[in-house]
Amino acid sequence: MRNLYSSLAAATAAKQLKQTVGQASMCFAKTLLVIMVMITAAPVKLFAQLPTLSYSTPQTYTVGTAVTLAPTSSGVAGYGYSTSATTLASGFNVPMGIATDAAGNVYVADKGNMLVKKTPAGGGTPTTIGSGFTGPTGVAVDPFGNIWVTDSGDLKEVPAGGGAIITTSIGDAVAVAVDSKGNVFVLETSQGIGAITEYPVGGGPGIVIS
Repeated sequence: MRNLYSSLAAATAAKQLKQTVGQASMCFAKTLLVIMVMITAAPVKLFAQLPTLSYSTPQTYTVGTAVTLAPTSSGVAGYGYSTSATTLASGFNVPMGIATDAAGNVYVADKGNMLVKKTPAGGGTPTTIGSGFTGPTGVAVDPFGNIWVTDSGDLKEVPAGGGAIITTSIGDAVAVAVDSKGNVFVLETSQGIGAITEYPVGGGPGIVIS
C-alpha cells in the first residue's frame, strides 16, 4: 500500500511539473513571437554600407610555396570587443521595455519610476511621456506616432496629438508590439495561460491570434 501511495504521489508530481514546464515554454514562445512581429513587421532603417574587399597586386600561386595575402578593405565592421557602448540616457529604475519611432527617438518603460521616458535620437535629456502610470512593462510606437504602453496589466494609448490617455482593461498584459499598418499586438499571461491578442488599427475588439 505504501508503495502504491508513493507511485501515485510521484505520478502526480511528474504531471504537475510537466504542466508547469509546458506553460513556461508557451509563455516564452509567445514572447518570442511578439519580438518577431516587432522585427519583421515594423519599418526598419538600416544605417549601413556594402563592404569592399580587394587586392592591390595579382598573386602568383605555386604548388608548395606559401603566399602572403594582404587585402585592402573598407566598410568592414571591426571587432565588437574593441569598441565601447554609448550611453544615451541614464537614471532608469527597473526598465522593462524599449522601443523606437521613425525618427530614431528611444522610448523606455521605466517600471520602478512608474514613468515612460523618451530620449532624443543620438542621446540627450529624457522627457516624460504621459502620466498616471503605475507599473509600465512594455512600450511601442505605431506609424502614426501613438504610443502604446502595457501598464499594470492594462493597455494604454498615449495619442500622438495629445489628449487624455485611452485605457483598455485587459488584466494581465505584459508586452506590446505594433506592425507597419498600426495593428497592436498584446502579450497576455492571464491565469497562467499565455495569449497574443491583436487590436486592429482604427479600433475594434481584440482578436486572440495565438
